Amino acid sequence: MRNSLTKYVNYYLELARQNGDSLWQITEQEYNQITRIWGLLASGPDKPDADHERLVLNFISALNKYQNIRGLWNDEITWCKRGLISARFLNDTEAEMKLLNNIGYCYEEMGEPSLALEFYDLALNLCEKVNIHPAQKGVILNNIASVHYELGSLEKALNVFLQSLDIHQEFGPRQALARVLNNVGQIYSFQGKWKKALEYFHQTLLLREALQDQRGKAVTLNNLGQVYAYMGESKKALEHYEVSLAIRREIGDKTGEANLLNNIGTFYGKDGNWQQALVYFFDALKAFRDISNQFGEADVLNNIGSAYNNLGEMERGLQYLENVLDLFRLMGDIPGEAATLTNIGTMYQSHGSEKKALSFYKQALKLWKKVGHRRHEASTRSSIGVVYGDMKLYKQAFRYHHQALLLRQKIGDQVGEATTYYYMGLLYEMQGEYSEACNHYKNAVKIGQEIEIASIKDFRKAYNRTRNKQKKNS
Repeated sequence: MRNSLTKYVNYYLELARQNGDSLWQITEQEYNQITRIWGLLASGPDKPDADHERLVLNFISALNKYQNIRGLWNDEITWCKRGLISARFLNDTEAEMKLLNNIGYCYEEMGEPSLALEFYDLALNLCEKVNIHPAQKGVILNNIASVHYELGSLEKALNVFLQSLDIHQEFGPRQALARVLNNVGQIYSFQGKWKKALEYFHQTLLLREALQDQRGKAVTLNNLGQVYAYMGESKKALEHYEVSLAIRREIGDKTGEANLLNNIGTFYGKDGNWQQALVYFFDALKAFRDISNQFGEADVLNNIGSAYNNLGEMERGLQYLENVLDLFRLMGDIPGEAATLTNIGTMYQSHGSEKKALSFYKQALKLWKKVGHRRHEASTRSSIGVVYGDMKLYKQAFRYHHQALLLRQKIGDQVGEATTYYYMGLLYEMQGEYSEACNHYKNAVKIGQEIEIASIKDFRKAYNRTRNKQKKNS
């Protein structure tokens, strides 16, 4: 039995090796067979031995990439936790550290930041206790910073990213250095510091071109496209997206292709071209289904629902969103569920159903608070404030906008801060309090100028409009 098991394990190890970057091509039937073999391998002999435990670790290492592509996070966590037993039996500290890091990454992808940080911290502590190459510490710090970024703790994330950057600049490897440079650019992009973001992304691009890292180059071109889109430079944004898409297709990066198609659809949606957005969303949907990635599929279905709503087909859009809400709940994806509840709220808001909108926004707010995603919490508080403003319930509207403002200032979200000042200015203007409205619009304009936000034109227009009203009344 043991010889037969080893034979099957080696067969699938060779299959994984031969597929390389094309691991997504492993069929559902093959993966079912792999999981059956894994069950036998994981149960192991009655008395553990070194050869068997090393085989366990090799099997995990070979198939983790496929589980990542498919978004099979629960499977990967189960496998890696079993791998920890093997690593500790073999006194293989480096393998133990990598497994802890992988588990943290899975929890991060599942929207469980607290659990992600718990395992990343275990990996970091292990790294600091034993003589492991400093670059490994840099990798873990980068992952910890990524969680803080998702939680909206931008300054904390930036500080940890910079620690990781220092390590990789001294010890390499250059692939990891490029990854951290890219992440620092992401922080500056979210803060609305476009010039700094572009500076770091261009450094990343040059390094990845030197490394002939086509996959990484495609990621950075996508990020550059997003910055140009935020800056209102649509032509440049689309040029970068299209080059990135061409690279992903050339190298067979199916997951990257699907994500980018979704991003381009989002770009067209923000530009008001919802018909073109739908074309890309449906292409993305097919791409995610081709690789059986349910998490990606659910994200795109969410966007399709919103697109139909913006095209005036509310019932059709609502059907998509209700279906995807069930899917996120089935998968236990709390951030996905919260995002969908937010989109349903937005849909009802756009059709004047304020009470229903509030109900869904408040459900979403509860979930964002539960998982600790502060920037999404701030955004949802702001949305609730807008609805109360539409209902002329100004006291409640100010309360939620003020909460959003404090939170956005705390996490360093300058784009959100400027937007909240603008919304509060609108509330004051609606009540005829033009002096206060001008003050808030002025704050929005000031921040907007500093970060070169595309909506600066709206801020200036509102400020000038209210100044004229103020002069007429004085």
